[in-house]
Amino acid sequence: MLATKPLRVLIFALCAAAALGTTRAYAADTDAGTTKGTVFVVMGIDAETRQLASLGYHQILTLIDYDTLGTVGKVMREDFRNSYIDSYGGVLQFTWFALTHEAYCESDQRDGTIIFEKLKSYAKPMAAYGDMVGWHYPNADWDSADTSLGHGRWHQRTTFDGTKYHHGPDTALAEQMAAMVILKQGIYPNVFRSGWNWQNNQYSAWLDDITPFDFSNVAPMVGIPNDPHVSPNGSDYDWSQAPSDWSWYHPNRENYQMPGDMKRTIFRTMPAHRQSELDLGKAFALANQGHHVLVGFYTHSYDDLEKFCRIVRAGLELGTQQFPGVFYKYVTALEGARRMLSLTDMTPPKLAVFRQKDVVVVTSDKPLFAFPYGAILDSSGNYRRVRPMDLAPDETHGAFAWTFDLTGIPYVEFAAGCCDQSGNFAITEKIKKQTRSDR
Repeated sequence: MLATKPLRVLIFALCAAAALGTTRAYAADTDAGTTKGTVFVVMGIDAETRQLASLGYHQILTLIDYDTLGTVGKVMREDFRNSYIDSYGGVLQFTWFALTHEAYCESDQRDGTIIFEKLKSYAKPMAAYGDMVGWHYPNADWDSADTSLGHGRWHQRTTFDGTKYHHGPDTALAEQMAAMVILKQGIYPNVFRSGWNWQNNQYSAWLDDITPFDFSNVAPMVGIPNDPHVSPNGSDYDWSQAPSDWSWYHPNRENYQMPGDMKRTIFRTMPAHRQSELDLGKAFALANQGHHVLVGFYTHSYDDLEKFCRIVRAGLELGTQQFPGVFYKYVTALEGARRMLSLTDMTPPKLAVFRQKDVVVVTSDKPLFAFPYGAILDSSGNYRRVRPMDLAPDETHGAFAWTFDLTGIPYVEFAAGCCDQSGNFAITEKIKKQTRSDR
């Protein structure tokens, strides 16, 4: 039962008071003519299928949510978006974290990136509202003989060290999915959320060479391994040591939950099924002190998205009542990250490709966040990653260059994807393997 309005305001104020005097990282620049900051709001949707049968190897995917009358279709309507207007008159924006999954490859769709395909049908309204698509990946594979059940199931993996599972090593499975997103969908994962919010130090190091903006922190939450009431096929995660005051941070190589000197930036994104989960008091108190603050919330595409939006808006409106003059603005994950980090470059890298037989050189006109991600489709129909010969760029000819040696690799197509430190991404043209007559 919801608390009465005076009690809710009191609870909000107490949460806000706990945030005063914080010393963590926030964007301190305020809007012209005001001494107060803005609360920037990321509305994240983990875009998935409605149901994944954890005990069935072959999946018949339920994709009704992406129909016009489905949960996703309903929030693409103009009247819905216009019913959620921020303090600046802007409409509601979503960041769609599209899930890839090995189980989707073993489905009637035979496509690990089927959610990206479904979202393409809404490209026009998404562009009109300013939505964006990011990447959502769960570290999971098939257990052929689960000892607790006596038969197989799709299940979370909590290793990222090359341990081999049903479809291959854990690292290779993740690299396969990223390669598929780049080569098949033409999208680079410049914003990311972990499936089940799970990470460990090895996974964090892998992500640090791919994505600049990571929205996986759910501090101080901790998952319960193998709890069937949380998720039938995974629920193990730990963010108990990470910042829970809406600050962003660069992770530590020895502990992904602690600030350190790694490249990517981790932001907090909380579930929002109830108003008590929002934790907005801290954010509005900090904005009242003159800091811009980024808050993030998520739900699933098969959930009640209208309820999700109502809950978040109610919390935001309560904040504006408690702190007059503090405004909130809906942004995508990419825009929010750029605002927090004061990134103003909006120009994607210009890439060029030079080829001599099976040696491919990729050049960029500007520094990149990390070395380009080489993606190949091989002759067996598998997507794989290939790294450049040297991870550091060759800058001897006035550009930033990386060399990929594809000799001996049975590739059919190759492309490289990348982004700069501001999250502007680019993908090269596809290179097809030359036949003897082509040469």
